[in-house]
Amino acid sequence: MLDIDKSIQQEEPDSIIALRTGALILRSPQSCDRDKLAAIAANPRVTKNLSNETCSLHATMAKHNKSRTMVIATSANQPLGLIGYKPDMAQSNQFLSLWLDEACWNRGYGTLATQAMLDLAFSKDDVDCMFALARVSSMASKRLLEKCGFQYCGTGMTRSAFYKGMIPTDRFKLERRVWQALRDWNHLTPNKGAA
Repeated sequence: MLDIDKSIQQEEPDSIIALRTGALILRSPQSCDRDKLAAIAANPRVTKNLSNETCSLHATMAKHNKSRTMVIATSANQPLGLIGYKPDMAQSNQFLSLWLDEACWNRGYGTLATQAMLDLAFSKDDVDCMFALARVSSMASKRLLEKCGFQYCGTGMTRSAFYKGMIPTDRFKLERRVWQALRDWNHLTPNKGAA
């Protein structure tokens, strides 16, 4: 469940919490993160799968109502990427987005960060439903979303800064009641090592 680490909680009133999940920390962005995050965002293998709806470095440093962006960092506090959610243009749906340094792919960091952010959104921020987009060709993104309980709910097109145009995306949805059922189910499931 949600593990709020008070020892790394920041002093600023807007930085409500920092989360420790496994080997990762999710925390509010700091100005010292800018250069490292900019270097990660400059990698075309990272940015080619991002839509304009993705939490951005510029938006990270700004304060927005009804949204949250957190830096994904190592236990040594080195930034690995960003995760966050914000309302769509109509302010009716929340959209989750995540991007990680390529060196961190296939290590489970995306899953850990996504699960922690969903716990925060549903249990502390009173979000009722979360949406996410995945580029149609990004199988890893779609697997991550499905692993975290998201369900496919359609296709669409979204703007991409990398391609300077529209890209096809699959749309995924996770409702609070489904998240709660999955959380309850995980607490009832015996440990793999148990006899």
